[in-house]
Amino acid sequence: MNQGKDKSIKTTRVTTRIDSSLIALARTAVLQTRGLTLASLTATGMRMMISRLERERGRRFRPQVVRLLSGRPRKDGTKRKSNVSATRRM
Repeated sequence: MNQGKDKSIKTTRVTTRIDSSLIALARTAVLQTRGLTLASLTATGMRMMISRLERERGRRFRPQVVRLLSGRPRKDGTKRKSNVSATRRM
């Protein structure tokens, strides 16, 4: 399952919380599967789930521009200013 590296594809770092037992299973699968990386496993799983959701809803998600908050949440709970824009596939 060698995904190969396509230099034309832009990648983005994502941080999320996932159940530790699922991560342990994913790491084991990566270690025992030649050519598989945790990033490629994650991307493939996300693509499969998005395709499934699109089939269930009967139409594709449209790309849209969203405003993202940068930095860490403020301790005092006040709102941060949105200063980063990104396009995401919805």
